Amino acid sequence: RAAQGQRHAAALANGLTKVLTALVLSNLDLELARKRSFSLAWLVDVRGRRSSSWPQERFEDVEEEEEEEAAAEQLLGPKVNADLLAWAGFYYAPLPEYDDRCVCFNCHAAHHSWPLHDEPLAYHAPDCLFRLCASARAHMRYLPVPPPTELQLRRTQGKSAGWRVQCDPELEEQLSLSKVAEAARALDAYLASLSYHTQAGSDARAALRRLEDEAQHGGEQLIAALSDPSDEVAGNALAAFLSAFE
Repeated sequence: RAAQGQRHAAALANGLTKVLTALVLSNLDLELARKRSFSLAWLVDVRGRRSSSWPQERFEDVEEEEEEEAAAEQLLGPKVNADLLAWAGFYYAPLPEYDDRCVCFNCHAAHHSWPLHDEPLAYHAPDCLFRLCASARAHMRYLPVPPPTELQLRRTQGKSAGWRVQCDPELEEQLSLSKVAEAARALDAYLASLSYHTQAGSDARAALRRLEDEAQHGGEQLIAALSDPSDEVAGNALAAFLSAFE
């Protein structure tokens, strides 16, 4: 029953994974969805396909001294973290060989091997409309990048469909992943319980096999001892067997 429960739980986890992946990847024009892509543990297979798992921090902000951070940003660029990359139009899309690979939702330019400080806007395609709009706001980093004008969209000749700045409340709640995280914790607890009971059953079967082996061995010893013509030897053997059996 425990093994059957584990298979059922794995199927539930797989279904939740697909829903969560579709939710994030179908809303990548929203900055919030791009941020959430960094808050997932991604499972990458050898073909480069990916599926999301439970919430888990990625590109965590590394603590630096305030003065050192300011000097580094002035010299090397802003600190690379999930918030900066999402603001700059990138979402998390790892590959087996590059576990920090990110891709622009608009021009699909990819970059990996990020240093601690860098300027992500430099890694877009030259004609990326999002980069052009974001660059105009680089001095107001983290403020929403406004959608392109009709004239800008016409100039892209259909290469860009624009992007949303506002997220409706229902979608925002879904992208908060709070319900997903709650379901994931419950499923993890269920799997842990199943694993414990599966192991307990395995241990019990192993203990039963040991008892059967010991009983068989004891029986063989008893038969051998009782076949001894000496009553004293047989009596001692019987007493020893009964003690061991108890």
